[in-house]
Amino acid sequence: MSHEADRLNALSYAKLRAWLLEALQGQVSVPRLSPDERPYVGILRLEAELDKPTRRDLAKACAELLNEFARHGKGAVDVVTSLLRLAVGLGLQSVAGPLVRMAEMFPTLPEVSGTNKLLAR
Repeated sequence: MSHEADRLNALSYAKLRAWLLEALQGQVSVPRLSPDERPYVGILRLEAELDKPTRRDLAKACAELLNEFARHGKGAVDVVTSLLRLAVGLGLQSVAGPLVRMAEMFPTLPEVSGTNKLLAR
């Protein structure tokens, strides 16, 4: 087990959730195989090394963050995209409801670029 996995295993749920958001925003480092690798890929690699309760908390935090975006529609597109990819990588089925809400409001979000709006059609 890596030092980073040990450190994450020791965090409370609230601190793990904060770490996840900061990691996806690029504010804290995540072990990467290359400099251009997205943080969620490193998080998925780390997830395999985490204790079961920490993996469960990571999945819960990911789902909660997606749910918040779905409720409020605020968040950087790259962070939300990474959250979605992380949710898929974690196999989260609990995000189906938030994804439906996101799809319904996607065309009206000011943060979403025109290119991404076209993809939503």
